[in-house]
Amino acid sequence: MAKTVAGVDLAPGVGLYNILNGIPDTTGVAINCTVGRGHRFTSSELHQVLCHVLAETYDLDDTEQNGPYYLQIRIERQKALIGFRLSERTRGPRAGDLSASTASAIGVLFQPERNELWLDPMCRGGAVLRSLAEIQEIQGVGLEVRGSWTREDRSSHVGLWDGKSLPCREGTFAGVFGHFGRRSGMWLDIDLQSEFARVLGKHGRAIILCGRDRELESHLQSERSPFRCSERRSICIGGDLLSLYLLRKV
Repeated sequence: MAKTVAGVDLAPGVGLYNILNGIPDTTGVAINCTVGRGHRFTSSELHQVLCHVLAETYDLDDTEQNGPYYLQIRIERQKALIGFRLSERTRGPRAGDLSASTASAIGVLFQPERNELWLDPMCRGGAVLRSLAEIQEIQGVGLEVRGSWTREDRSSHVGLWDGKSLPCREGTFAGVFGHFGRRSGMWLDIDLQSEFARVLGKHGRAIILCGRDRELESHLQSERSPFRCSERRSICIGGDLLSLYLLRKV
């Protein structure tokens, strides 16, 4: 794999990126790796090797490993897909926001019932809740851990919490939706799972969107976990392959 990447000529992609977006102020190439099941190496191990390969091939130092050019490599079974992102990378404080169409698709997949009350503890500005409310006719409450990531919007109910204890009564919600992206800074460990389960009703469920997370799946198999995974689906958002978990309270 390293030999293959070393032989890839990034110059055409860089040139086309500059034409579409203008020449950036900084230089460098960022790498995103995704490794499927059944391989003897992890995404982080592959990332480390490929960063070394690109550093030697293009004479990049450590400060030039974060972009603005973006190389994406995905390995599934016996195939390796190598892509070069031509659009600008989103760097705003609400980079974890999902589009209305993505939120609607998620609602269609798991079909929350009409007038159910759902909680989004990582709501950014509340875009997902508004989309689900419009398409699926549910009621939504949004929370966020950083005030700078919320925005004034009278159509959504957005509050703050500490990332550990939800300011909600037990059994309040029918469901919890959480997008735990790389920028969220939160980890869905047993304690946070228990907090989500506390505010859910008897038959509550949680929809979790994140990168494929085997440690999360290991937690879900633990006797301490208040959830069981009833379904996992792959979903591609903005060129990133993510996993959508449907969890049910036990």
